[in-house]
Amino acid sequence: MRLAAIYSAGATSFQVSMMGWGYLMDLYGSALVRVSSLVLSIVGCVLMAIGESRTFDSFIPAAILLGSGGAGFFFSHFVLADHFRHGGNFGLIHAILNSAMDSATITFFGVELVQERGWASVRASFLSLAAVYALFALITPLW
Repeated sequence: MRLAAIYSAGATSFQVSMMGWGYLMDLYGSALVRVSSLVLSIVGCVLMAIGESRTFDSFIPAAILLGSGGAGFFFSHFVLADHFRHGGNFGLIHAILNSAMDSATITFFGVELVQERGWASVRASFLSLAAVYALFALITPLW
């Protein structure tokens, strides 16, 4: 039941946050949305890494932050398709972006696989993912 609640919180926050991301995208553009969503994802990863069901149960807030941050990150890349509008590949680029987002769910399977094989703990995996998000947030303004 607890896992279902965590999943539901993350999945719901993904869908609901799209409205806010769209508003921010119209006002401030994709770079601000991307960096803001990455910050939410970083905090979500850190909360997921330090969470402990008995002493510090941060899994639902972490799932909400990861869902919201993932939605903003996904949404901020839609502007890439505009670069291909005149070449007739606008729909193809949108399809590729949607497929990439759908395939991103394998990330958490990868975290589980890494942990089961003993290559790294779940904590180390989420902290590593947070570091990748931080790196991407730092280089986003350069593009």
